[in-house]
Amino acid sequence: MNYSGLLNASLTLSDPKKVAVAYTTALDPDSVGSHFPSDFNLSEITARKMGQDVTLIDEHRAQLEKLLHRKLVLLHQVHSNTVIDLDQAGLDQEHTDADGMVTTRDDVALAIFTGDCTPLLFADTTHHVFAACHAGRRGVENGVMLETLKMMGEKGAEPTTTEIWIGPHICGDCYETGDEIATAFEAQFPGCSTLTRFSGRGIDMSAALLLELSLSPWREATVHSDDPAIGEQTEKLWASISPDYQRRLINPAVNPHGMQHAGCTLENPLLYSYREWTKSMRPECNGRFMNIIVPEPQL
Repeated sequence: MNYSGLLNASLTLSDPKKVAVAYTTALDPDSVGSHFPSDFNLSEITARKMGQDVTLIDEHRAQLEKLLHRKLVLLHQVHSNTVIDLDQAGLDQEHTDADGMVTTRDDVALAIFTGDCTPLLFADTTHHVFAACHAGRRGVENGVMLETLKMMGEKGAEPTTTEIWIGPHICGDCYETGDEIATAFEAQFPGCSTLTRFSGRGIDMSAALLLELSLSPWREATVHSDDPAIGEQTEKLWASISPDYQRRLINPAVNPHGMQHAGCTLENPLLYSYREWTKSMRPECNGRFMNIIVPEPQL
């Protein structure tokens, strides 16, 4: 599967004809001709707040839908554990406060915006149930992943046939939170607080999600980490842009040691990071990327 303009991570898939996952990047259209403009990586509500041209964003979204051969479904993410049944609620959910969505339809592409939080993409291709959710720290603490899996189960999914992709997010080595948050997180998820590379205490969201999963009825689900595939695709895309543009994307003040984890948003220069933007306030860092799951993709 090769969706032009996306950082494709479908190499982990057991059967790429049944489902595909992909992530957009922070590249602008002047760097690589096939990539989408940066305003494409903003929700409509965020774009309005930033004074962006919503009409232009709609046009760019239409380009992506044409590329995916699917309608793109989005949510207004609010760090909750609210999950939407798209089969009942319909597909127009971008103004609905929620952080998870589930469907049995194969004519849609489910997309989650992130810029440090953990995106989770789900598929039970045997029972034809698909889902996506946004798990920031509060979402992890509030159990948004298990709420999403619960709804998948209500629609026929089973643990042994369910696959879960943990998408790019800030890693435990980089997610510095301070003592109070780290202590509370450790109490809820033992072993999932960290000492970051910045020498302060932090948390590991993916470790917490894996722990929660291991203690749940969904422990037999297959979990994929897309780090290897993202690393491979990052190398290819990085080689395709000019040295000047590479220097624009690298921020030594925030990430002086380079990329150690390809799936970490703070370390990977092709992915948006909210924490990087708040530390640097560089305009080119301000955005989110889309994490997309596509049922029955057209190869």
